[in-house]
Amino acid sequence: MTNTPRILESDRLGSHWGLLHALLVEPTGSLTGAAARTALIDGLPAPSRRDVWLILAVLDGMLPTSSRVVEWHRRIRTDGLSETLTALVTGRNRRSHAVRVIAGGVIVDAHNTVSSELSTGIQRVVRNLIDRWQGNREFTLVAWNSDYKILRQVPAGSHRNVSLATHAPNTSIIPWGGVYLLPELAVERPRLERIQALAEFSGNASGVIGYDCVPITSAETAGPGMPAAFSENLAAVARMDKVATISGASATEYTGWRAMIESAGLVGPDVRAIDLPMEPIPDADPNTDARAELHLSAAPIVVCVGSHEPRKNHLAVLHAAELLWRSGLEFQLVFCGGNAWHSERFTERLNELRKLGRPVSTHSRVSDTVLNSLVRIARFSVFPSLNEGYGLPVAESLAVGTPVVTSRFGSMAEIAAQGGTLLVDPRSDDDIMDAMRRMLVDDDLVERLGAEALARPHGSWTDYADELWKFLVD
Repeated sequence: MTNTPRILESDRLGSHWGLLHALLVEPTGSLTGAAARTALIDGLPAPSRRDVWLILAVLDGMLPTSSRVVEWHRRIRTDGLSETLTALVTGRNRRSHAVRVIAGGVIVDAHNTVSSELSTGIQRVVRNLIDRWQGNREFTLVAWNSDYKILRQVPAGSHRNVSLATHAPNTSIIPWGGVYLLPELAVERPRLERIQALAEFSGNASGVIGYDCVPITSAETAGPGMPAAFSENLAAVARMDKVATISGASATEYTGWRAMIESAGLVGPDVRAIDLPMEPIPDADPNTDARAELHLSAAPIVVCVGSHEPRKNHLAVLHAAELLWRSGLEFQLVFCGGNAWHSERFTERLNELRKLGRPVSTHSRVSDTVLNSLVRIARFSVFPSLNEGYGLPVAESLAVGTPVVTSRFGSMAEIAAQGGTLLVDPRSDDDIMDAMRRMLVDDDLVERLGAEALARPHGSWTDYADELWKFLVD
């Protein structure tokens, strides 16, 4: 989309009527107050649900839910537009509110990313995308207010500096006739209710990045409440136009889900796999020494990146490491990741091993620069996850020539197809231990896999951002 968006603003009821008249009836109209209301009623003899969505968004000053759109559309059909608008205005919050309608523009909803200092895989994807889109793509970055009813524009740079997001104005952003993009995973119910209505009724084109369906396919490993929340996410995605999955394995999951919802009379979105790139972790400073920053010894480093949730299989990594330490092998195991759930047993076992003097450490907040240095100097990475939409740590390790022990199925097997890895059955402790042993004792193997990793075609975040925009927007 190359057209410059048309922006219309209003801060009181009289000008709200003029804004609605200009958008729904007469694009060049400049009426306000009662005259605009009358012209709106005369110009809309049979408002559609799309029209009702905009009327509610402007007059309420917040994005409506699907049930509210259906309710007020039915009232218009039974009582007429004039009477229904009177009832709507009489019952609305009389507090003055400002709205900004962005017509024909692109809206990027990155609420979780601009609201948190965390650096999960999803948030790293979103930040890299916004970095590439800013400057050569025209879009409005938005987040939600505290009760997930109002979209607010956030300042440029909020995706990298969360404190900037606190300065977002209270003006309600309303997308109209443009594109709504959701590059992250939304699981907040009130937010999803409004996203679903936007996708279903507003007339905006809509697209989302599909990371995986793990809360459904591996529900036993998901956090508390996540399977139910993810089901509500899918209810909103079912009304969207496009899903860009991050791997072929993820596309298989979403395509299977789309076939399921046909029995409910839903067409579902167009699903296309656009693989994440294999580019080194950004913001690298070649002078950064992860050994010094993380107080590591001179022993070989085995790095394991990711949160300590059960799906990541970190207990199996600890078990394999302990057996290898007992066999006399010398190495240090370094975990990088936080934002974990159901990780109590991992923490207990980690502390038990540390009391025994084992060289194992975990770091929940590591900068991209330190993480890049750590992965580069590691002898190998280990990532035996039970299920992944992609496995970004695998790709980032291979991109700098550090070989990886990872799972032999799903997206991880896709990444591994071009070399640089040893594949294991993540549900076999012996498989994981044997692979780690080989990587620790066989210098020729590590050298060969490292060379394979460096010889791979890596792609770039810029290419990924361009291809994603082309599919979801253009």
